[in-house]
Amino acid sequence: MRTPMGNVPYTYQVYRPMVYYRNTPEANLKGNFIIVLKNDSTFHAHGRVDMSDSVHRIEIRKKKMTSIIRPEDTKQVTQICGSGMKVIAIPADSCWLFPVHTGKINAYSILPYYNLDPVVVAIQKGDNSPIIPLSKKSLREMVGNDPKLDELIEKEKFDKVIRQYNKRK
Repeated sequence: MRTPMGNVPYTYQVYRPMVYYRNTPEANLKGNFIIVLKNDSTFHAHGRVDMSDSVHRIEIRKKKMTSIIRPEDTKQVTQICGSGMKVIAIPADSCWLFPVHTGKINAYSILPYYNLDPVVVAIQKGDNSPIIPLSKKSLREMVGNDPKLDELIEKEKFDKVIRQYNKRK
C-alpha cells in the first residue's frame, strides 16, 4: 500500500473483526463521510467502506446512480461518528488509513469505527517518519528494549503495547 510518507507492503493477512448486527456478521456499517477529491472538490456522502476487493472503495448510491470512490481519487476522507467526532483518514494505494492511536507511536486501522476493537495494520513513530506495516519486528524496534512490552508483543497484543508505550513520558 502506498501512503504519502512512502510504501507500506502487507506482510501478513489482515482480518476484519466480526460483529453480529441484525443476525448477520457485519463489521462495516454505513456511516457519514466528508470526501475531499484530488481536484479539491468536497462533498458529503452516506455509505460504507467496501473491502470486498483488493482495492477498498466507498460506494455512494443516490436515486438510481452509484458512484465509486477509491483511495487514489481522494486527498482525504473524514468519517463522522454518531457522537459528532470526526476521524480523518490518509489515502493509501489500496485503502484508507484511519488513525486509532496518536502519540509517540501512531497506529492506523482500515476500519473507521471506534466502537469495535481496532484492527491496527500500520504504525508510525512520531508524525514525520514513514508509515510501516505492523509486525512483531517493527513494533519491537519502535518500543526498544522493555521486558514487559516484549512479553505483550510475543502474545501479539499490539494494541495494548501501543497504548502502554504512548502513556509513558
